[in-house]
Amino acid sequence: STSPTTSGSMAPTVWLTAALASASLAVPATLGQRGSFPHRSSTAPWQRFRAMHWATRSNEGCRRALISPRVQHGVGVKLEKGSLPQDSFVQTEMRKASMKLHTREQSKEGEQKPSKPIPKWEFSPEGVMQFLVDTQKVHQTLDDVAAAVPELKDLYRASDEIRRIEGIKTDIKNVEIKYPSLTRPQPSEQVEEYASSLSKMAAENIPGFVCHYYNTHFANAAGGRMIGKFVSDKLFEGETLKLYKYGDGKRELEQVRVEIDNLAAKWSPEERQQCLDQTPFAFKAAGAVLQNLR
Repeated sequence: STSPTTSGSMAPTVWLTAALASASLAVPATLGQRGSFPHRSSTAPWQRFRAMHWATRSNEGCRRALISPRVQHGVGVKLEKGSLPQDSFVQTEMRKASMKLHTREQSKEGEQKPSKPIPKWEFSPEGVMQFLVDTQKVHQTLDDVAAAVPELKDLYRASDEIRRIEGIKTDIKNVEIKYPSLTRPQPSEQVEEYASSLSKMAAENIPGFVCHYYNTHFANAAGGRMIGKFVSDKLFEGETLKLYKYGDGKRELEQVRVEIDNLAAKWSPEERQQCLDQTPFAFKAAGAVLQNLR
């Protein structure tokens, strides 16, 4: 099936290759330490109130544009073919930040070197098992944090259809059945550190956490499905992993996009920048998990 994308988003294979280009970069040792990530702004309350309505639009030379907060919620949103939401933080500024992490062949904004083609990956049973365990740890952390933070309740609700935990658990059990000699590993040290940093970030830098939340889900629902096809063909006779089984896909991601834009409409310019600054870390973390399959 065709990999889903939100209208106006980067192509899934483009995002995927960018993540792979970051795969050789280790997640920084300081990832979980205070000071490793941007923290909440000390902007005065009156400045935050004004910033709710006025936000910077990078694609218009930083001109100010009026943004109406919370126009709609993501659940049940309907897409119009070819439409692009006006003033979408996800589709403009977040996209621009991610494009810088692509190769020059993929985008004139790209700054990364090409990586090893996916068909040449190893895809061993041991590597797939570690990949699933690490992926489960990341998704469980994202879900737990989003459910616990009051500011993220609408985002969590809009994410009902893209949650992956139950599917991953099923995939792990199926790997154990097919390869009974395998022992289920613990999450890797890098992923444990990454999960810990996400939990700490949510208490200090919600915009930064949202960057990781969206990029992780988009990667899985888009480019990740291409990886899943290779894994399925090599190890499971073409049976699709539950991790990559979605309904509409495009609509499900759009619901999440709407809620992130609702959040961003309330952020100050500094908070928006905090979100964008986390993009390289999100790509590096995705690359660390994907390394298991290479």
